[in-house]
Amino acid sequence: MERSHNLHSSFHGSFRSKESSSTTGSDPREKIKDCLRKFIAFMFTQVGVGALVVCYAILGAASFMHIEKDSPDMQLVKVIKWRQSCVEQLWGITNNNVCRGVNTMLPVRLRRVSGYEGRVNDVIFRPAISDAARGRETLVFFGGDVQDYPEAMQAHRDNRHYVKWNLESTARMLGENFVDKHIVVVRPSRIEFKSFSCYDNFVPSNNAGVPDHTPTHHALIHLERLLKNVSIRMKTMSERELLDVLRDVSAEGGLEGCRPAERQEPSSARDPLWWRESLALDEGSISLVGFSKGCVVLNQIIYEFHYTQTLTPGDEHMMRLSGRISDMYWLDGGHAGGKNTWLTARSLLETIATRGVNIYIHVSPYQIKDESRPWIGREEKIFSSLLKKLGAKVHRYTHTPPGPQSLHMHFSVLGNFKHIQDSNPGQSADSDEDTSN
Repeated sequence: MERSHNLHSSFHGSFRSKESSSTTGSDPREKIKDCLRKFIAFMFTQVGVGALVVCYAILGAASFMHIEKDSPDMQLVKVIKWRQSCVEQLWGITNNNVCRGVNTMLPVRLRRVSGYEGRVNDVIFRPAISDAARGRETLVFFGGDVQDYPEAMQAHRDNRHYVKWNLESTARMLGENFVDKHIVVVRPSRIEFKSFSCYDNFVPSNNAGVPDHTPTHHALIHLERLLKNVSIRMKTMSERELLDVLRDVSAEGGLEGCRPAERQEPSSARDPLWWRESLALDEGSISLVGFSKGCVVLNQIIYEFHYTQTLTPGDEHMMRLSGRISDMYWLDGGHAGGKNTWLTARSLLETIATRGVNIYIHVSPYQIKDESRPWIGREEKIFSSLLKKLGAKVHRYTHTPPGPQSLHMHFSVLGNFKHIQDSNPGQSADSDEDTSN
């Protein structure tokens, strides 16, 4: 009887336990609690901690992507614009030379061209590609330190790194940028230590090329006679000599998409020496371009403008000569002297402001933000702002290409100034907007 009772009690106890277990298993809250307990236990394992770190990393990356999406990388934007600029310039050159079938001529070296009273300079000449202006316009370029003939730069341990900016390559580049102008590149009369350009024939200079400006050094007369004698020398060269340096780019074959029927054939293509008979560089309009050290020549010419206008206004020849200068370009001017990198005297700037010359100023951080030569930036600011106040036709462009302040940045001003200028024709002197591509 007692045994039967124990069996009965055991059965009911087992039944209650089973029922209780079943009730707990079907309760959602208990399931959630059980899952949380297991999750917490898992998170205290190495695998759990690793998973937590990965989740945080994913959330952080997603957050940064969201932030950066609304804030573009300005340096990347500049690089993209710079690349696009290079592509456009290359296509422009190809379009002019290939699709239009234009004959181009390699620059011609003219040694020891005579100027004022025994002064001589080597000159590199390249005729205009287009005859739109009928050869009545000339661009004269004065380069900076380091720039020389390609073989001289290649032979120098340091200067070889910048050989692409040699004087002949610069003449070609300028010819492609100013297709309707004859190009005249004036080599300095001295290049000390094979690096420092000294324009003694235009302005007295020391061995580092630092100028000692004077009211007159007959720089304008020397320039006029150089141009006259370049014209004479080019006319006296035989046709065979000239044709030997001609290069018909179109003869090498056109690009895909440039069908022969679409090509234009200007008179310069039919007659590659169209410019020769009427060449008179000293009689037409003149644009002066100074790069780096070469800007000292432009500064000296302003001194001579002032001298002619104030002290010898009756000199009709000099007045006519100075009146032929229509444009002046200062490209990142600088030299080793402690002052007068840019002119700041009001009387000098008033003279050029009243002459109606188109003034273009291109600068980069390499010069105007050089901490070792802070006067350059201060002088340039006075030069630009005072010309603007005096009513001069002045346009200022700041170049800030990607990369550190270096000679490569400096030379990029020379390489890009025309494209940037054409892209921003209305840029005023008092604007400090970054216009580089």
